[in-house]
Amino acid sequence: SIPEVALLLKYFKEQGQTGGPHSHFEKIYQYVKRFNRFPSNEIATQIRNMLQENNFSEIEIALLMNLCPSTAEEAKSLIPDLDRFDREEDLARFLDEIARLRSLQ
Repeated sequence: SIPEVALLLKYFKEQGQTGGPHSHFEKIYQYVKRFNRFPSNEIATQIRNMLQENNFSEIEIALLMNLCPSTAEEAKSLIPDLDRFDREEDLARFLDEIARLRSLQ
């Protein structure tokens, strides 16, 4: 997910491992910073753990963390595998928790 890539790139930047003067590192780093919806690594980790504990696949976790859909209907339209949730309320519970955690930042 973008928050996890941001964490890695920040580490490499702090270590001075940016790939040299012709590297695209800085452009990628700026892109990731711009679209990172979870600047707090702790919150991103909490969300990942919650989703893993509830049997979301790695791709579903990455997409939910990158796209942050606000409704179950939106999530299902963006991530078709989430159709396995027969009741939208079940999926909405996870989306609400992601939104709640995002608001803590």
